[in-house]
Amino acid sequence: PGALVLGVMGLVLFGWGRFFERTEPFVCYFDGSINGLAVGSNVKFKGVPIGSVSEILLRFDESDESANVRIPVVIRIDQSKIQKGADRPVDLSDPKVLQSLITRGLRASLESESLVTGLLYVNLDFYPDAPPIQLADARDMLVIPTLPSTLEAVQEVMNRVVRELDQVDFSEVFLSVE
Repeated sequence: PGALVLGVMGLVLFGWGRFFERTEPFVCYFDGSINGLAVGSNVKFKGVPIGSVSEILLRFDESDESANVRIPVVIRIDQSKIQKGADRPVDLSDPKVLQSLITRGLRASLESESLVTGLLYVNLDFYPDAPPIQLADARDMLVIPTLPSTLEAVQEVMNRVVRELDQVDFSEVFLSVE
């Protein structure tokens, strides 16, 4: 009887909330490095934790000779944490609802949880200037499209600047200044 009481107490203290959690899986395909992201990392919307990363995979595109790699990241979103007026939850598992949000610019990106530790989280937010994308599904999961992380965008700009500087003939510039 004591073990049964301890088991019930453990269930109540540590796992009871999960019985009432209504999570839905979604997949986000990232093309760049996800170093710092791990199973259990947060999924946030505008800084509010709404879920977690449940699986990270690696997919090679065999049909592409450039050895493209895509990284499917499976996230689970607790639908009870997303509500629309009058405490009604938003049903993200409804493809029509999710497509509407994607059309309005819903995208996933990787952001830094902590600069000290290098940990990342999946950030969901609206990017109205994002190109329109049609809803897709994979392995019975709906796909939330992604954007490059802020760090990836900065690196791309820096690479472009370096390439352009490489094209400048500095000796000619210095001669024209004199």
